[in-house]
Amino acid sequence: MYQTGLANNVNDFLDKLRIYAESIGWTIHKHLVANIDGGANNGVWLQLSHPSVGYFSFYSDNRTESESEHYPKPSIFISGETGVSEGGIWEQPGSTAEDSSETNGLYGPFTYFLFGSTNYIHCVIEIRSGLFSHLGIGMLEKSGYHGGQYVFGTRYFVNIDDTGSASARNWKYTNHTLPFDAIESSKASTLIRMNNNWLKIGTYNSYAPNGSGWGPIRACEESYSDTRQRQKNPYGWLFDASPNELNSITPLFPLLTYAKDVQERGYLLGNPPEMRWCNMKNIVPGDSMFIGEDEWVIFPIKAKVLEGNAPKGQYSSYLYGLAYKKS
Repeated sequence: MYQTGLANNVNDFLDKLRIYAESIGWTIHKHLVANIDGGANNGVWLQLSHPSVGYFSFYSDNRTESESEHYPKPSIFISGETGVSEGGIWEQPGSTAEDSSETNGLYGPFTYFLFGSTNYIHCVIEIRSGLFSHLGIGMLEKSGYHGGQYVFGTRYFVNIDDTGSASARNWKYTNHTLPFDAIESSKASTLIRMNNNWLKIGTYNSYAPNGSGWGPIRACEESYSDTRQRQKNPYGWLFDASPNELNSITPLFPLLTYAKDVQERGYLLGNPPEMRWCNMKNIVPGDSMFIGEDEWVIFPIKAKVLEGNAPKGQYSSYLYGLAYKKS
């Protein structure tokens, strides 16, 4: 089910997310004030579940000032779980705990777009005109293993006044973490449960210590422009070939995710349902695309920029977009 609206801040957004989740059949276990860090963050804890998916917690940090100028608050964190207990946020059964997904820089008021079913809840937040973040929970379309629950967010490194590579204007910077792709040295934005372990979804980079999984976009990876790395990823070819030069149609690609074992063997984990990625060259943020009777709404991962890096003082996620099925 699709819904859009306005939220005053991250706490207000979680209250509206609670109402939305209940309306599509999810069970709410907790919705309460839950201040960590000595009560300084003025947060809300929302815990919910669905029998076909599993248990999850959303937690907001409503501070406008934070300890990191590069990863500013307000933020929403999401953790995956296997049950409910009387303990705290990080003490729930099977919790990803401090490895929870973070989406940062959510200054209110903002517009939100919700896409959900009994298998997932996907959220898009338009922080201001043209600037977006994505977060969500659900169960992968998968086969062959126990698990498949996922959480994802968008954690962007912010240094917009810097003209160098370490800034929000550089779409390939390795310290951005993106939905179903990209990891920085200490934090992932996507976690997938596989056989009771939570994998951090990252990149091909050998220097990423937690790179136990990877996805197709790699929009923030420094080595993305490296021909040798690009040859490993056929999605790079598909992206470059979009839109089709004959009919200007833009394909929507599944967000396939993989895991690798200690022998470097790769395994397909699956893809999130009714969520795709694409090249936004000919697409305006928020536009719809129809495939048969299905309507898909498309947004930039962060901010659309035609030439790659943005001018000083702006954000960029190049032409990478995420599409959500509207129902």
